[in-house]
Amino acid sequence: MKLAWNGSGSVVAIMMALGWPAATNAQAIEADAQLEEIVVTAQKRAESIQDVPLSIVAASGKALEMSGVRSAGQLAKLAPSLKIDQSAGASDLRIRIRGFGSPGATATDPAVAAYMNGSYLARPGILFTSFLDIASVEVLSGPQGTLFGRNASMGAISVTTNAPSTGATTAEVKAEAGSYGTFSGTVIANIPAGENVALRFAGNATHTDGIFHNRQDGKTYGKNNAYIGRLSLKWEAAPNLSVTLTGDAAKSDGDGVYTFTGAPNATPGQVAAFTSLLAAFGRTPPVLTTSPSRNVNQVMGNPFLRDRNWGAAANIDWQVSPIVNARLISSYRDWDNKQRVMDSIGTTLRLLNVYLENRSQSQSHELQLVSDKGAFLDGKLSLTAGAYYGREKYHYGVAFNLGADWCPILFSAVAAACSAGPQERAGFLDFDQTSRSLAFYTQANYRILPALELALGARYTWDRKSASLLTTVPNAIGVAPLARPESHPNLRFKDDRPSFRASLSWDVTDQVMVFGTFSTGYKSGGFNSGITNAPLTPALRTFASETVKDWQLGVKSKFLDGRARFNATLFRTTLDNFQDRSFNGTAFIIRNSGDVRSQGVDLDGEVVGPAGLHLSFGATYLDAKYVDNSNAPGREGCTGTPTCPLVQDLSGAPVPYASDWQGYVGVGWTSPAFGDGHKVTVRATQNFTSSFLSSNTNNPSSKLAGYSTTDVLLSVAADQDRWRLDLFGTNIFDKRYFVSTTAQILGALFGVNDPATGATLYRGFTGDPARYGVRIALKY
Repeated sequence: MKLAWNGSGSVVAIMMALGWPAATNAQAIEADAQLEEIVVTAQKRAESIQDVPLSIVAASGKALEMSGVRSAGQLAKLAPSLKIDQSAGASDLRIRIRGFGSPGATATDPAVAAYMNGSYLARPGILFTSFLDIASVEVLSGPQGTLFGRNASMGAISVTTNAPSTGATTAEVKAEAGSYGTFSGTVIANIPAGENVALRFAGNATHTDGIFHNRQDGKTYGKNNAYIGRLSLKWEAAPNLSVTLTGDAAKSDGDGVYTFTGAPNATPGQVAAFTSLLAAFGRTPPVLTTSPSRNVNQVMGNPFLRDRNWGAAANIDWQVSPIVNARLISSYRDWDNKQRVMDSIGTTLRLLNVYLENRSQSQSHELQLVSDKGAFLDGKLSLTAGAYYGREKYHYGVAFNLGADWCPILFSAVAAACSAGPQERAGFLDFDQTSRSLAFYTQANYRILPALELALGARYTWDRKSASLLTTVPNAIGVAPLARPESHPNLRFKDDRPSFRASLSWDVTDQVMVFGTFSTGYKSGGFNSGITNAPLTPALRTFASETVKDWQLGVKSKFLDGRARFNATLFRTTLDNFQDRSFNGTAFIIRNSGDVRSQGVDLDGEVVGPAGLHLSFGATYLDAKYVDNSNAPGREGCTGTPTCPLVQDLSGAPVPYASDWQGYVGVGWTSPAFGDGHKVTVRATQNFTSSFLSSNTNNPSSKLAGYSTTDVLLSVAADQDRWRLDLFGTNIFDKRYFVSTTAQILGALFGVNDPATGATLYRGFTGDPARYGVRIALKY
């Protein structure tokens, strides 16, 4: 296990350089210095995070901004059990908790459910384009079926935006400029419209030039223009009834390029073979360095990205009685993502562009009944109950567009016939799915003794899915390695299952709680929506439901008179019929890979120190392995020999994208008020991740090194944040690191496969480079 902790990036060194004051006896801890109370709604009631017997990380919108988290993709900086990554397709966002998650650009249900103001988001890409005017974020680990409407087998991300307020008319303007031609502007306004009605508007526009310079054409790629707008209305219709209506829309346009930036474990022999083949056609090789390079050399092929999403939601809160509250949350969401990906082979030859379509039209409706804490049986019993219905129409489309070099190189013997066929949409797939989910859930919390509470929860879910799939190959010769005709007009899937939760918590003192929890979860099965080079039967197109069992044993504590907090949770999670995405050389398919387990510990804490100092930290240790995976795909370079089979037994092997360690340490200092209430805040954060595999074939060639990055912030603010000036930097030492890989497509053609060992060339995707910027915020 390697943590890759870079001493030159030490937060202590940074803080000393920025003038962090040493604590002395004269700088006594202020009598009123306390940790900020973090209030969460994970159990549908507003409670202190220290009183909730769950593994949960939460932060306010201001805390996110001060920690350098300005998008949903950066939430892993504050939630170490969370890992988020992307491939060349912008819609293929993968959210994992404790090593497990679901690919984004497929018809599978998310293992980590995302919510915005209580409304379920059917596709994770929606969350990433709607992250604006945030009030709080909660990241929960483990099954959440007895507390959330949609099944959440591995965890949930719950985002709450700032609601309209009848208190006062306020406005906020933010402007930001930073590296790589990044500019951003935000406008927020809260307008009371009478005693009982208020409006709130939030809008943002962001531009970036991109980080990839391509030697092939001299252009810079990664350019994007994004716009978000949200309008909310809150009506206090009666003392016990409020209605909040929200409408939002977002659009993103650019080239969508997130390209290969090296080959992390390339051997000299692989580089030589790759270079030799390209030289035979008069071309130079792509960048195959073992460290990421943002100077690339490959054909792009007119890539573009067009992403649109809009939605409407209604939240109705009704205080049914003095002790019971009813809440109805209804929403509709339309997401449309179209992308022409860069040349997918990643060379200086004009070979293959892939066009992708993702369209989701979803609605969700959830009715919650929540009692006050201790509402029944003389303060001993609290109840929560809910009903959920969700429906989604999902379309996935993919088309292969052949480049000018494809037919002459891959099909030299029949190049004329290959070239005579259609080159655009030479092969394409259309997949359409309608899914419906209905569930009822309840949870009871009973105070057995004044310091001992038992929670019991249950849920029952019915899932129904129907789909059609059609693969068409107008150029049968040209797309032979990629697609074959296939038609399934009437795919069907249904399942229904219970889920349970039992938790026992003990208040050892008024500052220390210990808890133990057992819960089960369930993620519906479904259909393989991807295009394949060999037709699949309906049985192979269908995969079974995944079930989860989760054990947690934790402690939550406060000490030093409320100036320190430390939480720890031991966990063990087992998944049966784990839904895994496998690469078969040209395509990805979902299959049930057997049983897996994940165990480890979540840690987090913070301390308010002397003279305005503040320390925070979080870490997750993870040991994730396949327990039973006897029918796993062979290594990518295998050809089916006895020593290198196409199917292998990976029982006992590690799970990909599951680092042993992931976490952060942050140190900050806030000055005493001076002038008219001005304050200076300095913060440095070190984020670290240990090494991990990036392929589910246990191929050593896919192992990526651990890394650590350093973020800093210098902020000057007026009293009550009337204005604030931030100077910030992320990954300030410009650490070069890979976050994911993909096996070289057509690796055998380029001579990079080793049929004796299964090794192949993995093309790497880079982490974010060093960025520096300035931000100013004005409040009125």
